[in-house]
Amino acid sequence: MRKYKKPRDRLRSRPAIIFPQDGHFVQQWRKYLGREKPQKIKSCLQSAIMTKEVYGRADGSFEVAVRGTKAILMLIEGGWMPVTLLDPKCAERELERSGMGDIARKYGSMLNPHNLRQAKKECRGVKNIQIADLDLSEVSACEQAKKFEEELQEFYLVQVADPDMERIGEEAFDVIQSLLGWMKKLGVDVSEANERHIRKMEKRHGGD
Repeated sequence: MRKYKKPRDRLRSRPAIIFPQDGHFVQQWRKYLGREKPQKIKSCLQSAIMTKEVYGRADGSFEVAVRGTKAILMLIEGGWMPVTLLDPKCAERELERSGMGDIARKYGSMLNPHNLRQAKKECRGVKNIQIADLDLSEVSACEQAKKFEEELQEFYLVQVADPDMERIGEEAFDVIQSLLGWMKKLGVDVSEANERHIRKMEKRHGGD
């Protein structure tokens, strides 16, 4: 996996963003993230490049997380050229939500509903866990926190009242689902946080 090495002096090395003001990237941004002026879009991209991990992709481009989706960039002479902004509901984002960012970067734009299952098979262990993407727009962060506490209590109780592995597994995933929802309500970029966690665990426990 390639990472873009950021200059240490960020103030003097603020990345240049180069794109047509009415081009494809701006249109995609306005479609998925709202209507904003090109200068605002540039500022957001600069901030993302300076503060977040920038990953290399198999096709030679780079990516950086932006507001729940990803901007695809090319590093050219003079700065960064945004290529496109991914649909937050595309197959590549589905892989990332399942903790498979490395595979998503490998397949990139080649991903589609037909080869998505094959791409997922390349990951093993906990990275294959999938959690439902629930609509929590009508639920507050406090309500979701309470839901998490209730599910955690049920997980504790089922181990005493009915020590059945299927029930325990079911309640455990209820806990995970409710915690994921709470993270989203707090504004956490779950995909990015998951990737950081996987890298930390692999480094700590000697993973590949």
